[in-house]
Amino acid sequence: MTPAAKQLIRQTFALLEPRAGIVSLLFYQRLFNLAPGVRSLFTGDIEAQGVKLMAMLKTVIDSLEAPDTLVPALEEMGRRHAGYGVEDTQYDPVGQALLETFADVLGQEFSPGARDAWAAAYNWIAGCMKAGAATHPQLPPP
Repeated sequence: MTPAAKQLIRQTFALLEPRAGIVSLLFYQRLFNLAPGVRSLFTGDIEAQGVKLMAMLKTVIDSLEAPDTLVPALEEMGRRHAGYGVEDTQYDPVGQALLETFADVLGQEFSPGARDAWAAAYNWIAGCMKAGAATHPQLPPP
């Protein structure tokens, strides 16, 4: 990722972070509209889940200069998600919901360059998580 892309991610997140509660609730609302089947994967408090989402994004941003340090944690998160029943195809609507939410909240401040930077970051995160999920032990069919 280029230094300019990293800077765009940092700048846009700085605008989103003060509105973290709204951002996360809008994200989950959009996700459940895009992919209603994923709603059943969320059994806990959605506000608490939103706090976790924003904390994970903050961790990614804090690690932009050394992203490889995150790979083991992201792979483990992917294994956990696989254990919850998340499938590889469900990562696409998550990315779409994330980008659309950021665009809705930030408006013109979410430039095409910022969108591209976030899309690249999300695709990298999702790729690491999918790699981890691929190592999750599969249960035998009933």
